[in-house]
Amino acid sequence: MKKKFVHYFTDFIIHSPTSGRPEYTATNELLPAAKTVPSLVQPKKGVIIVKNKVIATLSGRSTFFYKGNCVTISILPTLIHTGNVNGSSGNIHFRGDVEIEGEVEAGIRVEAERNILVEQALNKATMSASGAV
Repeated sequence: MKKKFVHYFTDFIIHSPTSGRPEYTATNELLPAAKTVPSLVQPKKGVIIVKNKVIATLSGRSTFFYKGNCVTISILPTLIHTGNVNGSSGNIHFRGDVEIEGEVEAGIRVEAERNILVEQALNKATMSASGAV
């Protein structure tokens, strides 16, 4: 039985908060340092935490969702299409980011739930994304 190789790499390191230092106003009044509070980091799809390292277990784009003192980290899938998108390759519909290394020709439709990046030209194509195009 062949083992599945998963490449782990460290994306981020979680640091403990450090206390600030007091400063002074323009009228030389003391401003105390703000109290620091550690954030709670929650790994989601494609992410694990080992000691203080956030490690991606899937390829894609890391995303962060902040709510109060909690940070949720996950990996969104990315479709990378090499070459042009045309009638022979067909339309693209993907649940994540789409990166197109060539052109998108006339009459083609590209839909993504996140962002679309086209490295060359668009020619009367229809692009639909919930993020940036």
